Amino acid sequence: MVTHKKDFRDHLQKEFIKRCQKNPKYSLRAFAKQLNISHATLSHVVRGKRPLTAHTILYLAQGLELKPRELAQFHIPRERTSHKTIEKLKFTPIEIDTFEVVSDWYHDAILELTKVKQFRGDPRWIAKVLGVSTKQVRTAVKRLQRLNLLKINSAGTWVDESTFNTTIKSTFTTTALRKYQRQVLQKACRALEEIPFEKRDQSSVTFPIHLQDFPKAKKMIKDFRRKLCNSLKREDVPPEQVYQLSLSFYPLTNVEAAV
Repeated sequence: MVTHKKDFRDHLQKEFIKRCQKNPKYSLRAFAKQLNISHATLSHVVRGKRPLTAHTILYLAQGLELKPRELAQFHIPRERTSHKTIEKLKFTPIEIDTFEVVSDWYHDAILELTKVKQFRGDPRWIAKVLGVSTKQVRTAVKRLQRLNLLKINSAGTWVDESTFNTTIKSTFTTTALRKYQRQVLQKACRALEEIPFEKRDQSSVTFPIHLQDFPKAKKMIKDFRRKLCNSLKREDVPPEQVYQLSLSFYPLTNVEAAV
């Protein structure tokens, strides 16, 4: 049975139309900015005046945050000079697993939950604790095992074998991390409404900075995160809960636009 591949240009056009329907003020220029491509180039691609190479499809797919499985549904042109690019588009099951682990918040949560003293190696219990479906938990557990991030020994003990997931590199790591951070921000909004004040801490500060100090600020935030995690570890008593720390640091002003 021959499976016909989808046309990527058609998908690009439909995606633009869908965004315009959600926001009447949305423009092709805004779409180009989000895809990190020039407005003129995107205009030519959408209108069929510029050919879609394998390299261009891969680049735009990352901007659209397509999963490897989703990208595999499209026809990829096989040019003589793009053998290396074509190879990049052939994702292995391990690469797809890696994408899912990096992009969905509950993978990390399951690993950290194994260290809680009340932990039970029961997908239904984990699902209830995390507020996700049992199917999601079962799939995530199998994925974590395949990537050797989680070990379940013969005695039924669950052991977190992972290191920092941010060290995992793949073609779609950036896309996966964007998806992950979006989920974290959404959960932070829910916590603001659903979690009692005494069990959470959400605050912000507004202050001016020198732009040259931004890299310094990022490093300080990174160091703070790791220092906080290490300082709260106790070897004698297992923890009771899994918490999520989310820090947002971004420019609140656009002074250049007002000049």
